[in-house]
Amino acid sequence: MNKNIIKTCLRIAKNHLPNHQRKDGHKHYTFVIQENKLVTWSTNKSGTMINGTRYANYQMYHSEFMACKLAKGLLNHQLPFEIINIRMTKSGKLKNSKPCPKCQALLKDFGCKVVVYSTEEFSKMHLGEH
Repeated sequence: MNKNIIKTCLRIAKNHLPNHQRKDGHKHYTFVIQENKLVTWSTNKSGTMINGTRYANYQMYHSEFMACKLAKGLLNHQLPFEIINIRMTKSGKLKNSKPCPKCQALLKDFGCKVVVYSTEEFSKMHLGEH
């Protein structure tokens, strides 16, 4: 994955911050990348829990679940794809966005092999073979 696509995702996340309504001061973004191109993206969303993919204390779907839902039909499943996860405060500071164990399993089942996620910078996690 090239650094330009990460910069593009950061720019989208920062541009989306004015719409940020979370009381706890941060927002999660998940970007689906294939062949160094942005396929789709999503944030955590309000909703009723399905299969445990929402936050324990909030009525929110995880951004990974929402991005996978949007990516269905858009990905070429003959080609690998990656996920970029970003967690950002209202002021634009990066925070840890490593997917929870349920989202890691969801992404692996969906066919994702690599997740790049924000910490104070960025880290990479390989999800392994199916």
